[in-house]
Amino acid sequence: IAEAAKGSSKPVVAVMIGSDDRPVVPGASVPSFAFPEQAVNALARSFGYGQWLATEAAAGPVTVRPVDPRQAATLIDEHLEAPREAGGSVSLEIERSSELLRTYGIFVAPGATATPDAAPDVAATIGFPVAVKASRRRHGRSAQAGIALDLPDRAAVARAATTIADALGADAQTLIVQQMTQPGIGVRVQCTRDDRLGVIVEVGYGGVDAELIDDTSSRLAPVSPASAAAMLTETKAGHALSADDVDSSPLVDVIVQAAQLAAEQPDIEHIDLNPVIVSRDGAVITDVSISLLRSTSDDGPLRRLD
Repeated sequence: IAEAAKGSSKPVVAVMIGSDDRPVVPGASVPSFAFPEQAVNALARSFGYGQWLATEAAAGPVTVRPVDPRQAATLIDEHLEAPREAGGSVSLEIERSSELLRTYGIFVAPGATATPDAAPDVAATIGFPVAVKASRRRHGRSAQAGIALDLPDRAAVARAATTIADALGADAQTLIVQQMTQPGIGVRVQCTRDDRLGVIVEVGYGGVDAELIDDTSSRLAPVSPASAAAMLTETKAGHALSADDVDSSPLVDVIVQAAQLAAEQPDIEHIDLNPVIVSRDGAVITDVSISLLRSTSDDGPLRRLD
């Protein structure tokens, strides 16, 4: 077996039932395993490592947006001085979330919170057409579910706010009024801090039904542009972008910057960008949720991109 495998262009492994895991003969380049499952697993891992080398590890240097970690830390400290909600974390409203994201070059579609009565005035300030969304919504894309899109004037906003308030009650006391964006494919980008692993970045299909769709790819933060692009190829959302011939590089940029923000700021507990609307005009964040929790550990991130 060792002689036959010399010069082979394909990986070769051997299975010697009941033997120890070792080279097939001393000094040979062919590994021998006691069971077929071990051999298959070794080949699979080798293939995966080869793909990683070709798609992510071999990527050259890239230019990233300028970031302001000091300003981000200052904003986080200011928000953590506010009274905490149950569980000890602080949830940021859209204006505060947008401000924090901007410190890392991430931009959210213009928007603001409003009561149902104030929604028309806020919409007029932002500029029509707008979307009106309840802070807590139901599944679906209708005013009864908590979201009204493409509203052209104050009267339409007032009607939508009334419908949402009647349908959702207390869940509609705080509305988000936001500038409309071009239609596209909705993608979700999440960064969640794990006590043992650090920040886990997840990408997949977005929208109100994102939780119901099994479409996620994950990496440990921070991630390189090559890793972010590779994540997309592992999701249905990425395949949809390719099928529509939509450039994914603006979305890749959002993934990289969000991961960097979460990795460098230990008091960020969770970032949820859902959805990021990706079209031929770029990638626009239309909904964001950020929660903060004062870190009790002095340890830095497990991984760092230099």
